[in-house]
Amino acid sequence: MTQSAVALLGFALWTIILVVCLAFFRVSLVAAGKKSSAGFSPDGDDV
Repeated sequence: MTQSAVALLGFALWTIILVVCLAFFRVSLVAAGKKSSAGFSPDGDDV
C-alpha cells in the first residue's frame, strides 16, 4: 500500500472511531434517562 492510501485509511478509521464514540456516549445518556432521544442540540454544543 502506498503512503497516501495508508493515510487515507487512517483518516477514515479515525473518523469512524470518533463517530462510534459519540454515538455510544449519546446512547448511554438516553439509556440512563439523563436526556431524551430528541433532546440533543442540532449543533452539538450540549455534548
